[in-house]
Amino acid sequence: MSILSCQKRKPENAFISIKDDLERTILIKKDLKRIFSLSPALTEILFFSCPDSIIVARTQACNYPPQAMNKTVISTYPFDIESIIGQKPDLVFSEEGITTVEQLKILEENQIPVYMFRYRRVEDIFMAIEKTGQLCNCSEQVDVKMNKLKQRFDTVKEDSLSDVKALGLIWTDPIYVYGRNTLFTGQLKEIGVENAVDSIFGRPYPELNREYFLKINPNVIFGPSFEHLDSTLFLKFPELKRIDAYKNKHIFEIDGDILTRPSPRSIEAMILMKSYIDEI
Repeated sequence: MSILSCQKRKPENAFISIKDDLERTILIKKDLKRIFSLSPALTEILFFSCPDSIIVARTQACNYPPQAMNKTVISTYPFDIESIIGQKPDLVFSEEGITTVEQLKILEENQIPVYMFRYRRVEDIFMAIEKTGQLCNCSEQVDVKMNKLKQRFDTVKEDSLSDVKALGLIWTDPIYVYGRNTLFTGQLKEIGVENAVDSIFGRPYPELNREYFLKINPNVIFGPSFEHLDSTLFLKFPELKRIDAYKNKHIFEIDGDILTRPSPRSIEAMILMKSYIDEI
């Protein structure tokens, strides 16, 4: 049952009907005054694209940019529908894999419009930035920022793949990695590198067994530092020291937030990964 009861009739000329990345049709105000995101990555995009004054909240996981910390906190784990409704949002943003089908249904029942994004390629990040700018009526300002971001992207973009195979490591016990069907694969391809994970698993961030880890034999690992992995993963599973990345010490530390979040900082992650690749 909907938490909201009677609703006033919406004047048709004040609203527009649009489709999101999941092909869901949503009705939103033309003039957005209160917005926020249920995804830390999209919170970063909103602050990049939209006026700070219309961003009214953040989740407990949203920690960037610094000004996001000044916003009201709403809980997504556990999912607090009352606090979301309490913010009276004109539009809420989220992404596939962050907000579940069940949660979307609850939001729809309470007449909370949600624009959902889906990411597979770096270009999808650019499209999300442009779309949020359009919805917030800030396209002109966003275009200037986008041009600069794309210029930085062009500095690392490669036209062909090298023979380097990189593994993005999320957790060591159990071993969780960035799967084939994630944005990480798209980021690597743009800088001329292949994801060492050569199979598509049921989950985008699969758990790997040690046999598979040895089979794919990554040349490079991105994630925790060499020192950290040497005292954790490779200490517990010394047989993994046979992989090329360990033998050559091609293990490079990158902040997990910029790897996992499809945001403007994804370009900075690519620049950093490319700088490491150029060193080997």
